[in-house]
Amino acid sequence: MSGLDPKKAQLLSIGWILIEQGKIINNSARHILVHAESGAGESTKVHGLFDAEIAGAKSVASALMSLIKLIPDSILVFHHAPIDIQFLQTAARDIFRTPLLFSYMDTLAIEQSRMALQGKQKSLRLPECRKRYGLPPSQEHNALTDAIATAELFLAQIHYLTNSTNPKLNQLPLESS
Repeated sequence: MSGLDPKKAQLLSIGWILIEQGKIINNSARHILVHAESGAGESTKVHGLFDAEIAGAKSVASALMSLIKLIPDSILVFHHAPIDIQFLQTAARDIFRTPLLFSYMDTLAIEQSRMALQGKQKSLRLPECRKRYGLPPSQEHNALTDAIATAELFLAQIHYLTNSTNPKLNQLPLESS
């Protein structure tokens, strides 16, 4: 993202990795750079994407179409879902004139609920959440590395919450866009 406001900023990349039967499928990882007319701007300092990398990259429509193909058989997992969803929905409405419909889970919301149940107030940033589950540090602010870090956190949370590596959907806090 070239900023945090979807009305002013643009998607610069989309990343994902699949989880199947409680396991991360490494060869499913995708990182799609998105061409942005206005360039990366000051956000280069955050995610390290430069104008030269996104010049000539895929269109937002093409990147979204790659993601859309996965949605019918998937539940999307985000860390701090509202930001990512706002960007995806803004792009979908701009391009397709309709929002994307999908089910999702938010690892930040899961952690927030867990902290509230325990009467604790701790950071909900991805690195701190990962650290609480004994996960190693990960690179931040790259769509793919964030997707992998979120997938690992999600699996750790699910194992903690259900004491299972292959929980049933009715055991999970599922939401819909």
